[in-house]
Amino acid sequence: MKTLYDDKKSKRVLKFESLEDRQLLAIGVAEFDIIREENPDIGLFPDFNHYNIIEISNDILTEDSLKNAIFSAYDTSQDDLIVIRTSHSLNKIVLAGNEIGIKLDSKIQGSITFVVLGDYKLTIDANQQSRVFNILEGHVLISGMNIIGGQTKEDEIRGGGILNAGNLTLIDVDIINNVSGNFWGAGGGISNTGRLTMKKTSIIGNKSYFGGGIESTGLLSLYDCTISKNSADESGGGGIVSSGITAISNCIISNNFGLNFGSGIFSDGELTISSSEVSNNIGSSGIFSNGKLVIINSKITGNWGEIGGGIYSKGVLKLSGCVVSGNSAIIGGGIANDEGYLLITNTTIAGNKAEYGGGVFSSENYAL
Repeated sequence: MKTLYDDKKSKRVLKFESLEDRQLLAIGVAEFDIIREENPDIGLFPDFNHYNIIEISNDILTEDSLKNAIFSAYDTSQDDLIVIRTSHSLNKIVLAGNEIGIKLDSKIQGSITFVVLGDYKLTIDANQQSRVFNILEGHVLISGMNIIGGQTKEDEIRGGGILNAGNLTLIDVDIINNVSGNFWGAGGGISNTGRLTMKKTSIIGNKSYFGGGIESTGLLSLYDCTISKNSADESGGGGIVSSGITAISNCIISNNFGLNFGSGIFSDGELTISSSEVSNNIGSSGIFSNGKLVIINSKITGNWGEIGGGIYSKGVLKLSGCVVSGNSAIIGGGIANDEGYLLITNTTIAGNKAEYGGGVFSSENYAL
């Protein structure tokens, strides 16, 4: 598989000095300060000189110019800030069949941060010919982009839109209609084996065998995100599949479909959900957990599954300050606790339906 980081010939051809000079000199201190003020979530250092700043103007907005900017970032020991300008008519890159691969040793080459300036996000469309991003190594932050049309190739099983093995942060990114299409494919939108942090990001309409929206075996943190209308048509975790450590805060996980093992979320690791909503997921429980599940000040509503319409737990489940309502199942409309430990405090469980255990069905330890 051809990826950006090992294409030495392209690197030599693309690095014209005139383009580098134009990129490095375009952003000044005043505009840098505006970027910091308008994008506080990115957390840029206040010192302009901390960064090697590379600009891609909208009139040269192409796949080659983006890859050229990444190559330029490899050659510095500074943290790199790649600033991409968009306009009404110039805001999209369509890939020609190869993913955008990033592999850097952050101890030597620093980090890469992508910032998009303009009234329009940058859309990167893989046109169902490849995934969009492959973060093999390093610290990378992506903001202000739409990631669409990604699809794994025949020899790939993970990450239709993005595959991450590094330390990746996504801020204000929409990941839409990507597919990990092979049998046993995982993470239609994103597959993570490293560290993934997402803020104000939407994962919508992605598909995979399991983990339609997100599949994670590493560290996963979500803040102010929407995970919706994703599907795992042959297995579970329509919205999210996680076997690592996952923290979800102030998020909406809704209208996902999973055939088995959690239509909204399937967790086989440690999962903490706070101040969030898991709603209207259908197929196999709103949340299915085999590990440790802690839910705080959240709503679990309108979900459906044969066992545990709202929550199906086979491990440790602790709920505090929650509302579990309007869920339905054959067994355990609100909650099904199967040979696990269940602790419920200051929680409302009402209006759930099932043939057995409308509110709670528990086969083991159960404390209110």
